Amino acid sequence: MASDMRFVGTFSVVYGAVVCLSIIGALVGIPLIIAGLRLRESGEAYAGVPRDPSALSRAYSGQASYFKILKVLMIIALVLIACEFIFIFFMGGLAFLHRSSFAS
Repeated sequence: MASDMRFVGTFSVVYGAVVCLSIIGALVGIPLIIAGLRLRESGEAYAGVPRDPSALSRAYSGQASYFKILKVLMIIALVLIACEFIFIFFMGGLAFLHRSSFAS
């Protein structure tokens, strides 16, 4: 599990860096990088559990931090998607009204 956590953490950091290439993407990319670093730290702490009894506590806190950041990003994404659908529906309604005013 520790190696998988380190892999996913590394992937999150790389993906966050790619997303940061745009200015607006940096709003999502920076939290992804931070979350990926927390997950990598958690994976490294899991690997050290047999030698260090406090490593399990660090591993759990790193995982908790990772999931809290992802939860916030997912909530923000869902809100933005809902706003996009409302905007599209509103614009479609305006286009329909505009088109029907020319037909009469």
